[in-house]
Amino acid sequence: IPLSISTAPPPYAPRVLDKCGITIAYTTTTGTCKSLVDKMVRSVHDLEGVTDPSSSPVRVVKLEDVDWWDELLNGPNEGQESTDSKTCPILVIVVPTWTGGTATDGGNAVLQGLEEITTDWRVEKNHLRHKIKYAVYGVGSR
Repeated sequence: IPLSISTAPPPYAPRVLDKCGITIAYTTTTGTCKSLVDKMVRSVHDLEGVTDPSSSPVRVVKLEDVDWWDELLNGPNEGQESTDSKTCPILVIVVPTWTGGTATDGGNAVLQGLEEITTDWRVEKNHLRHKIKYAVYGVGSR
């Protein structure tokens, strides 16, 4: 059986550092964080007047499915980098926490990736400065 191999370039995949992009990365243990993410997406859609989800400016990903080294250090897609504060990409991280605010296994994945990036001697000290806006939500049981 002959194999067919496509030489066409892969389809455009949104990246965390794409300008004007909003990435919500989450992990959940009981579903609470996923519910919060769904509310965030609906809020952005309402604010932006999005009626067709395929035209959403929001990309939702699971924390453990992201290669943080690649996403944050290899930059945006060709021609997408911006340091303009109005087009600067937004990253929202939503993680559940255990007693005392400690991260769960899913949250530890991103913490470990960020720790590696910040301590690696090959990465400039303020690599992401003026390249991304971010927020982190730790969701507890109370």
